Amino acid sequence: MSSFVRSIPGPWLMVAYTIASSLGLLLIKSFLATAAQPSLAAIPQALTSPAFVIGFSLYVFSFTTWIAVLASMPLSTAYPLAIGLTMACSSIGAAFWLGERIGLIKVAGMALINLPIIIAIRQAAKSPRPTGNT
Repeated sequence: MSSFVRSIPGPWLMVAYTIASSLGLLLIKSFLATAAQPSLAAIPQALTSPAFVIGFSLYVFSFTTWIAVLASMPLSTAYPLAIGLTMACSSIGAAFWLGERIGLIKVAGMALINLPIIIAIRQAAKSPRPTGNT
């Protein structure tokens, strides 16, 4: 991994991952909503669609960013945070951009998933870190 990527703090990498992943998913979904019939026959159409190409590129970028996130923070912190953030951002983006309906049940579900994640991460941040000198 490059020294530039190593110099970026984990939380900023998580922000980049969340934005790239969520926006990539939204762009791919917006293409699929307009595709004639999502199937193997739609591949040529996908490869010429700016929404699909940019969305796919962002999704690939998000995966490479995810690798950097894993290198910079504990998996037990990174994974729940990534799941919660991408779920919330993708759902909110789908509501505003794609016109999907997010009712009270979905909002409550997101809160029920994210609240324990926030509590666990805050608790982990307060815990002393091992020094590696055992």
